[in-house]
Amino acid sequence: MWRLAIITIFLLLGCNKEGGKDHSRKLSPEEAKAALNQLVLVEVSGSLVITDNRVKISIADNGDFKLERQNLNDESRSSTGTISPSNYESLKLRLAQVRWDLVSQDDVRGLDGRMVRLIYADRAYLVWSPSYDQDVRGLDSLIDILNETYRLVGLDSFSELEK
Repeated sequence: MWRLAIITIFLLLGCNKEGGKDHSRKLSPEEAKAALNQLVLVEVSGSLVITDNRVKISIADNGDFKLERQNLNDESRSSTGTISPSNYESLKLRLAQVRWDLVSQDDVRGLDGRMVRLIYADRAYLVWSPSYDQDVRGLDSLIDILNETYRLVGLDSFSELEK
């Protein structure tokens, strides 16, 4: 009986969900200026069980990207490159098709996992472990974008890292 009570409390604390509120926010003037020539910015942090526990991907509106990674020992690596025009256009189209209303209303939080910060258009979105219950949360299109973004800059897929 106590185990059930403890598990229930853990789940309630670990997965708080209010729903219905818009948790995205407009970019500050500084963020808007930094994002001026940028298609998308993805920052992933957390989970101490993966090689790179902090990843930042910035894709400019001309297809140039910058990838920054930091591992558990605070060692940083960065690389740059360019996404082919066809892949860039595909990513741009898929970004426009994401259900941003569902992403902005998602407020699931947990005690373990990864936090994803994504800046697209004039909004910033913060999503905890989007692969967790992605079909229930309506985040399938966001997962597709994260997987494609990771692939385009030469990383393993986002979903593989979540397992």
